[in-house]
Amino acid sequence: MDHKQATKYQVVRLLYSVALFLVLAATAVVLDLLSQWVKTLGVADWTYEIIAWSAHGMFALDMLLFFISLLFQGWDFVKGLRK
Repeated sequence: MDHKQATKYQVVRLLYSVALFLVLAATAVVLDLLSQWVKTLGVADWTYEIIAWSAHGMFALDMLLFFISLLFQGWDFVKGLRK
């Protein structure tokens, strides 16, 4: 694989991973909005808290995995430049 093709492969891989993590983050935001809506229905406080904490946990996990993914992709890119 030549240098241009390797770089193109890394950029495409980065774009796919960013798209995936954006979808997961959007799901967490929708879940948080859902928790706000559920609160207006007058459900028990623990139901609201479970949904809200699930959304926050999902978003935090998504960001953590995204940054780990960026680190590994950056490392692969640097290794590819050395070849």
